[in-house]
Amino acid sequence: MNGLQIPTNGRRDGIFVSTGSSSSPQIRQQGATMPFGNTHNKMKLKYASDQEYPDLSKHNNHMAKILTPAMYENLRTKETPSGFTLDDIIQTGIDNPGHPFIMTVGCVAGDEETYEVFKELLDPVIEDRHGGYKPSDKHKTDLVSEHLKGGDDLDPDYVLSSRVRTGRSVRGFCLPPHCSRGERRAVEQLSIEALDSLSGDLKGTYYALKNMTDAEQQQLIDDHFLFDKPVSPLLLASGMGRDWPDARGIWHNDNKTFLVWVNEEDHLRVISMQKGGNMKEVFNRFCTGLTKIETLFKERNHAFMWNEHLGYVLTCPSNLGTGLRAGVHVKLPNMSKNAKFEDVLKKLRLQKRGTGGVDTAAVGGVFDISNADRLGFSEVELVQMVVDGVKLLVEMEKRLEKGQSIDDLIPAQK
Repeated sequence: MNGLQIPTNGRRDGIFVSTGSSSSPQIRQQGATMPFGNTHNKMKLKYASDQEYPDLSKHNNHMAKILTPAMYENLRTKETPSGFTLDDIIQTGIDNPGHPFIMTVGCVAGDEETYEVFKELLDPVIEDRHGGYKPSDKHKTDLVSEHLKGGDDLDPDYVLSSRVRTGRSVRGFCLPPHCSRGERRAVEQLSIEALDSLSGDLKGTYYALKNMTDAEQQQLIDDHFLFDKPVSPLLLASGMGRDWPDARGIWHNDNKTFLVWVNEEDHLRVISMQKGGNMKEVFNRFCTGLTKIETLFKERNHAFMWNEHLGYVLTCPSNLGTGLRAGVHVKLPNMSKNAKFEDVLKKLRLQKRGTGGVDTAAVGGVFDISNADRLGFSEVELVQMVVDGVKLLVEMEKRLEKGQSIDDLIPAQK
């Protein structure tokens, strides 16, 4: 794809891993056999809390760090209005003790109310995952692309592609780990109607996974747009593979630069991307398209889940706030070998991964560099961090190519 940003199949940043061809055979094998354990029942209450408390002795995820026997006992009888329970929240973190590349979250939400009913657990998880974001903190949203400074001057000899993505949840429906078939189909139909109303550069086509012809499927595979049936044990343990591929689909504009996944990990996953280093153009399309989609949903009496504390509410606690990941594929063969690379990324509040997703290694010195934060910073602030940070990394790379020192370029902690 000559450096075009490729959306990987599955979670990129929090609890889920890539489920495409880059997944390891071990993960594929586990995912193919792991069932979804439905815990929506009262039978477990016949047993004492300590008999039901999970064995977390070998676990390394945010949920396992926070959950205590006393907390479990206090929360296990509670449920949201739609019936989502504590055991539903934590099942993925129990079945999947950890991940070799990322600190997983270990829990999911089943509906908007999950974050309120189970805040005794989720508030500390959010604070732990999002760098000290407290229950009293308020999130800020800024989708005015004109507020971004620069972004149209990333060196295309080094920056191969640019991408911005986020998720959105439709208020009034349960989230993918918990929704019924009818709810999922209603979200799909609502999405089709809204997306069909887009015009101009955003005009596009919806492809339902279950109705795709072989030719359509192959074309989307060739374009690296298609997300396949999940095989990640983290997705399956969360209940997101149920009824696959019913009511799942992919929409993209005619230019194939604006993309929406329907009913994968979130109700909607919105992606703007293109080759080259013009992040300003990508972000402008992202903001314009996302704002129009939200307006179209509101016209149909369905707002997106949002509150002033959590920002946009999504399935995984790691994606709260903006849900935004702005990333570029950038050539850093020299910088990536430098002993200060990891420290520089941390100071810039950036993270790296291979170009095929969180489970993959860099190839030929090309990395996927993106913002590490989601919550507590606005969309503009996060994209600005990526733009400024990547420009600095490219400058460092050019210095190292010439055998020069980068000591004077080491940034302060952002």
